[in-house]
Formats: sequence, C-alpha cells, structure tokens
Amino acid sequence: MNDAEVNNTIKYFEKQFNKTTNCTFKITIGTPTKTNLPTHYFDKVLLINSFHEFEYQETMLNECKRILKPTGQLIIEEQLAKYAGEMHNGCGKRLFLETELVETIKKSGFQVNESQIFEGKITLFFKR
Repeated sequence: MNDAEVNNTIKYFEKQFNKTTNCTFKITIGTPTKTNLPTHYFDKVLLINSFHEFEYQETMLNECKRILKPTGQLIIEEQLAKYAGEMHNGCGKRLFLETELVETIKKSGFQVNESQIFEGKITLFFKR
C-alpha cells in the first residue's frame, strides 16, 4: 500500500457516504497476527476487501479490539459470496456468505451496529 492507494480509498468512501473526512492516515506494516499499532488508540478500524485474506481471522479481530478505543467502531467491507464455497476472483480465497461473516465477527465480541449491501458488497459497522 502506498499514499496514492490510501488517497484513492479515502475518495472512494467519501463518495460512497457523501461525506468528507478530516482524518489523518498513516501506513503501518504489521504481520499476519499483529498490527503493530498502539492499544486503545483508534476511533475506527477499516478492513476493506481484506478480511477474507486473513489467515488468522480470530487473532486479527482480537487485535482490532485491542487497538480500538472502548467506544471505537470496526468497519468491514467485503465482497459477499453468491453461494457457499465461492472463491474470490483476485486472490482465490474463499468468500463469506453474509450470515457467515456476521457470525464470525460476533464470536469475537463485536456487535452489529449497521449494515449496508451495495453491488454485491456488504459494509458492516460493529461496536465493541
């Protein structure tokens, strides 16, 4: 990821939600099991078309809880599977059905606050 990709992502979400942001973004490189980000620091954590890529999904959800402020929000946007076992065209990893994705995240202690489906993608808003 580079600054241009971050800026394109910001523009995409500003357009999708018809809002501008005044947030600061900093690229940080983590590992498959650790974000390398500070504890209870973030108001929001965004996982954009990436949760299905995580090898250690439960571990990374726990990392999200760790780095979020107690009132923080986890936002996940994922392409939804049209049928059980469907694979992502780009990476070849298995996609989630909506119920499967929600249950996986709820098992880690997050509560669904809101969800939106648009063009085969779901955006889920979770609170701790």
